[in-house]
Amino acid sequence: MTTVVDHTAADAPPHTSGLGSRRVPALVATAGIVLVLAALTAWLAIGLRPHLSTGPTWDVDREALEDTDPMGALQTSYVIDPSDGAWDGLWSFSNEGPVPVTVRIHPTGPSPVFHDYALVPLPPPGAGDPPHRETVDSLTVDPGRAFGVSIRFGMGCADYSDAALGLDRIELDVTTWGLTRTVEAGGDFRVLVMTEDGYVAGPDCRGTP
Repeated sequence: MTTVVDHTAADAPPHTSGLGSRRVPALVATAGIVLVLAALTAWLAIGLRPHLSTGPTWDVDREALEDTDPMGALQTSYVIDPSDGAWDGLWSFSNEGPVPVTVRIHPTGPSPVFHDYALVPLPPPGAGDPPHRETVDSLTVDPGRAFGVSIRFGMGCADYSDAALGLDRIELDVTTWGLTRTVEAGGDFRVLVMTEDGYVAGPDCRGTP
């Protein structure tokens, strides 16, 4: 006698597809990509947008005259036919970003107008100014800290009969997390060099260094 056995679904061995075991590594890889993209976005957002504001310290030329607003805030510092041919003073800026930045003066091309800038380390608030301010080519500035820029701005190697040259911002190269951007940093007052008697460049005149 022949016996026929009917194998039903209940009797069949369980079927495993392996999808569940592969899903966990895939989710881990996706999460890793998301984290990398988030870190890259933060790196670019911070590195490409350095934030400098006007700082708490400034100096003006000893021959300068001043224009102020109704509240007494300095708006313009100007010299008329200065004895040394230039306005000499200092602006300051603060690092308002969340991370340290490295600052340098942005190089400029030749110009008949004289402008000579240098970075000046500033002491912490309340420490008082040092007797002699040193100048440096590069400066790392922590968040919330200020730095200075010494300025000599004058008529240089061009002749003027009646003129006023103005300066209200300078270009700085700011590096954040390896990314460097050129930033136009504005001083909180304008600088003017004026001539009423006429200006004739001497044989030893200097334009842009």
